Amino acid sequence: FPSDDSAKRAAIFLESCGVADVITSSFGGRNRRCAEAFVQGGGRRSFDEIEAELLDGQKLQGVLTSHEVQHLLQFWECESEFPLFTTINRICAGEIPPSAITRYVDMPSGDDPLYRRRSMRQSSQMRLRTSTH
Repeated sequence: FPSDDSAKRAAIFLESCGVADVITSSFGGRNRRCAEAFVQGGGRRSFDEIEAELLDGQKLQGVLTSHEVQHLLQFWECESEFPLFTTINRICAGEIPPSAITRYVDMPSGDDPLYRRRSMRQSSQMRLRTSTH
């Protein structure tokens, strides 16, 4: 049986505020609205353009988070273990079309030589940045 502490921590995710936040973000949040505009435009407009048009000075968090997660996956050399995260980041970066989200398991991963070269280059840039801080 879980200890009292772990049960309390798990209960946080079931609180109405946590569930409400997930529902609200999924159906009407900034990231969802901008992602919808991105897909409707066929991925031809950048998220920076869409953000400027739709958010009146507010900033997207999802695209930045995706880039940060991808840098960590590259640094730890484990992109192929997280194909969904990698596919989402490649869509955000304009490398692949939004429709690729439904085929993310089939997308190039760390086993693809072209993808590996790109990842290694970015990974070495990440190591350089983190070693100087």
